[in-house]
Amino acid sequence: MTNPSTPTPLTPSAQEEEQLLSQQPPGPLREFWQGFAANRGALAALAVFALIALAALFAPWVAPHSPIEQYRDHMLQPPVWAEGGSARFLLGTDELGRDMLSRLLHGGRVSLGIGLASVLLSLLPGVLLGLLAAFHQQWLSPAIMRVMDIMLALPGLLLAICVITVLGPGMVNTVIA
Repeated sequence: MTNPSTPTPLTPSAQEEEQLLSQQPPGPLREFWQGFAANRGALAALAVFALIALAALFAPWVAPHSPIEQYRDHMLQPPVWAEGGSARFLLGTDELGRDMLSRLLHGGRVSLGIGLASVLLSLLPGVLLGLLAAFHQQWLSPAIMRVMDIMLALPGLLLAICVITVLGPGMVNTVIA
């Protein structure tokens, strides 16, 4: 006789079925990463982007020279692989004798900062307009869509030039545009 309080052993197929039922589906981030990791080109692009971003972020420590220091004896020196190039200046120097590699690394910091600020500044109005359009579908959603249609009909660069013309030149105004 079997004791009713002891569980009966599960058959292998029942165990597998119970295990499948107990597994939760992957979250959206895990599902995205699985699809992303399956694409080798996407992984290569991520690695290159990460390398460039890290080089720009750590430019003060990675750059071989100061980006503003002038080497008057080495003006317009070609890159290391060209005839007359030097290992001291891997990408050569400009017309004032400044190291091009150092200038590129330090300039990448400014570019990353502008890109990040632009994304963060556009996030707030985008989320706000999306929420308003979602909650007021009858009258506000069509109005927002018409304004967006007009904005998308204009070329982005032309619109940015117009905004900078109105606001004036400067780094902050460039980010806003």
